[in-house]
Amino acid sequence: MTKITELPEISVLADDDFVTAVDVSDMSESPTGKNVKIQKQNLLGGSGAVSKFEIARITDPGTGEFDFTAIPSDYENLYIEGWIRSSAVGQSDGTRVYLNGNTTDANYWLQAIEGADGTPNVGEVAAPSSGSITATDGPAGWISQFSAKFINYRGATYRHTFLTNTISPIIAGNMITGWRGIQVTADIGAITQIQVQSDGHPTDTLVGTLILYGEKTI
Repeated sequence: MTKITELPEISVLADDDFVTAVDVSDMSESPTGKNVKIQKQNLLGGSGAVSKFEIARITDPGTGEFDFTAIPSDYENLYIEGWIRSSAVGQSDGTRVYLNGNTTDANYWLQAIEGADGTPNVGEVAAPSSGSITATDGPAGWISQFSAKFINYRGATYRHTFLTNTISPIIAGNMITGWRGIQVTADIGAITQIQVQSDGHPTDTLVGTLILYGEKTI
């Protein structure tokens, strides 16, 4: 039998890879326990811990929009986090979030709580607009932080709501930041696709890196 110290070594263990263990409650093979295997993703199973898993990562999409598709139903909540910047001419641009390919703006309703250069902006409108981001004429090298949170995304019998946040430099010493709560007024079923794009897509495109995470209790 090969000793553990003689086995090949890897530096990254995928969720579906196995590690070995000894089940000391089972003496069927040895008086010291039974050799067993367990997948990495189940190592903390039953602990009640809330864990966050990376589902997909998109960097500088060739289409100019971040399109997360075939989202699995293995999690309780979804998060998108990362940074983006728009090619739109001007200091800032707007972003939109569409679910399940439903790109009819009238099927979304938002309420915003934001500030721009110290001036508050509170309002609501029928649109999937998820916040302002830095554009071509904004400060060179500066980016916008972007995040979105989807609770109970796999619920097929409820209409969805989600929360977005952006922090966007417009000029030095001036930024637009705030939160937008968005409701989907149409029945779309469980969320399996999330698109993040510019208000002017496809003419105005987005670059950056957005990561889609799944959260669940293990």
